[in-house]
Amino acid sequence: MTNKLNNWESWLKEDYQSPAPAHLSKEENWREIKASLTNTSSTKKRLFPKKSLLAVAVFALIIFGSVFASSNQIQAFDWFVKMFVTTDGDTTQISQTTTDGESPSSSDLPDLDKITTEEIEVERTEMSFDKAQEETNFYIAKPTFNPNNYQLKYVEVVSKDSEKNQVQLYYENGQSETVVLTQTFQPNDFASAKVVDNEDTNVKIVDLDGGEARFIEFKDNSKQLIWSTPQMNWLLEGKLPEKDMIKIAESIE
Repeated sequence: MTNKLNNWESWLKEDYQSPAPAHLSKEENWREIKASLTNTSSTKKRLFPKKSLLAVAVFALIIFGSVFASSNQIQAFDWFVKMFVTTDGDTTQISQTTTDGESPSSSDLPDLDKITTEEIEVERTEMSFDKAQEETNFYIAKPTFNPNNYQLKYVEVVSKDSEKNQVQLYYENGQSETVVLTQTFQPNDFASAKVVDNEDTNVKIVDLDGGEARFIEFKDNSKQLIWSTPQMNWLLEGKLPEKDMIKIAESIE
């Protein structure tokens, strides 16, 4: 089947890229290919369709199939948000952006001694999950996999400059250990960066349901998992094993 698809792709490219002897343009040549799809004047019955038309049909099927084959946001939209990890000396920067651009170079890393802070008005309100859903204008998702008897205790709605674009779900077990899932709604293009100290942290790329995430482990055994889907940034924090952190993230719905 793979060889046939490769042949059909080759035939289609040949028909499209090579103008006819009458010096037709590629656009005119393409119109001829499409016109032949509706040509009913021929009375000769074909056992097999013309190779170029067959290729067009197969490509259309592949395109539509790829759209509906997977509903998983991580896998289908990993390309939507670019994520870069840049290391320079004692620091590593994790950057996320929806805009076009190349990976930042090590010269783009900030000098930690020269970082300035800007005051932003932040208000945190603790409430139930249902109340939080009423207070925000985006869908709040939660995981179905909760290891070690972790239960959702409460939700914090974070308001920054009067915009309620972030929620934090707090899970606890019987030993007062906490797992926090942060969802940040980003309806527009955005860019963000996180700088960590290499002496205290280990940063690596991990597979997340067919997409990619950044896994950060600190010296105190606390861990962070960072990933993105369309219009949403995700951060999972806790001291669970890496495999459990990934399973929690993959179970979010």
